[in-house]
Amino acid sequence: MASRPRFRPFGVAVLLTLFWAGPAMAQAEADREADMFGPEEPADAESPVAKPAEAAAPATPVDDFGDPRMAGPVRERRDLLDDDKLQLGGLLYLRNGLFIDDTHRWSRQAFTNSNLTDIYFDARPNDRVRGFIRGRMLYSPVTSGGQSNAFLGLGDTSEPVQMQLDQLWLKFDIEHRVYITVGAQHVRWGATRLWNPVDAIYATRRNPLTLFDQRTGLPMLKLHAPFEVAGNSWNAYLIALADEATDLAHMGVAARLEAVVGTAEVGLTASKRFDAWPRLGLDLSAGVWEFDLTGEFGLRFDDDGDPHWQASGGLSWSFHINDEDVVIIGSEYFHNPAGHSTGAAAASSLATTLVDQFLYGDKSSYVGQNPFNFFYMGKQYAALFAVAMGPGSWNDTAFTLSALANISDRSGLGRLDVSTLVLTDLRVEFYGAVHVGTGGEFGFYSSRLSDAFQQAGLEAAANLRPADLTPEAKEAMTGSGGIPAVAFPAPVAQVGINLRMSM
Repeated sequence: MASRPRFRPFGVAVLLTLFWAGPAMAQAEADREADMFGPEEPADAESPVAKPAEAAAPATPVDDFGDPRMAGPVRERRDLLDDDKLQLGGLLYLRNGLFIDDTHRWSRQAFTNSNLTDIYFDARPNDRVRGFIRGRMLYSPVTSGGQSNAFLGLGDTSEPVQMQLDQLWLKFDIEHRVYITVGAQHVRWGATRLWNPVDAIYATRRNPLTLFDQRTGLPMLKLHAPFEVAGNSWNAYLIALADEATDLAHMGVAARLEAVVGTAEVGLTASKRFDAWPRLGLDLSAGVWEFDLTGEFGLRFDDDGDPHWQASGGLSWSFHINDEDVVIIGSEYFHNPAGHSTGAAAASSLATTLVDQFLYGDKSSYVGQNPFNFFYMGKQYAALFAVAMGPGSWNDTAFTLSALANISDRSGLGRLDVSTLVLTDLRVEFYGAVHVGTGGEFGFYSSRLSDAFQQAGLEAAANLRPADLTPEAKEAMTGSGGIPAVAFPAPVAQVGINLRMSM
């Protein structure tokens, strides 16, 4: 087996060169972080470098969570304390859904209930220093339905109540030229909306279906240097990553450069973590006539140094029905060569992992994670969507119709999202979806996974080590005499209603 790569000075030199030599746009990155993760620092207020007016608006209007399906008027009320030096606010989000399968009767269909509340403190003692804290409590009285929760991006619900620290950071500047942020914070890179091959910071991918990105911030030191080149706004970021570090040798490093040229934005990223090969990424977004084009290309290397790449591309068109109403139509494509080419291949791989979990527990590399890495299982994906924001007299309502397909295994999903603002401060979200293809990813591979599980169980039984078995496996096998049969119902449809109030 090839040895794992070591952290070489050459890799650091490449990243440092990347940091000081290229473009990035201060306001573009700040806008994306604010859209995705709540209030953030306004980069244009602290730097003389401003974003060109023609590139200032995102291709699709978004709300404070950065999701086009939630676009529309959203209010957030803040209590101002101590002469505006301290802001206190938060979010209350109640999510309820019904997952309908083809096996159980109506009274036995899986019900999901996942709720969260965020509270934040935003302190600005002066215009050059800022501190931000956001805490989160997750409350999930319904703790079953691991597959459906993972598919919907609700995360682990094994415990009814969980406390999380989402963000805790302090920001200041050096001579108004370099801006330093220290602590747990969010960084999201990339141009396409559903799939993000260039996102080299997070190990967990964002679920395209979730209306709220539940991933928490990572501990890091971020340096941000805006500057101007030939009249264009450039920006550079250098980040020290500490989420997997036990000492300085285990620190990771990442860098990003962005530039705005006319109506186009270009980004170049690189990251290097201890005991891993570097990851590189390139993304582009541009306006061409009435179209918005986006694209990403990500490159990583495995432990043997072999390259693996992913690419995504999107096209959207915004057109006016009348002077006030706009409809957005778009599409996106994702190519993932490392994925499975058929549903049978994916089911076999999943079954082996599930059996390993069942038998040996912490011996599995997937412990603590759901092996159903939805939206990244296959080789090719495609999506279509249409968004109508405040059509006609429905000024506080947004409609989104979307279709996602795993081209490799011929499974898909059609979904309708409706979001409306009522009683001034309460946003109500409705969604309904239909699944197609029981033998593929969007059918949870149900027509193939049961047989694959039994086959993997038979193969594992020949090499069982009873002393190493989990207590659950010992008990089950004592009663059944072997690997117990497991049924994987096929999802047919899902419906849900969410309530969201900003505080």
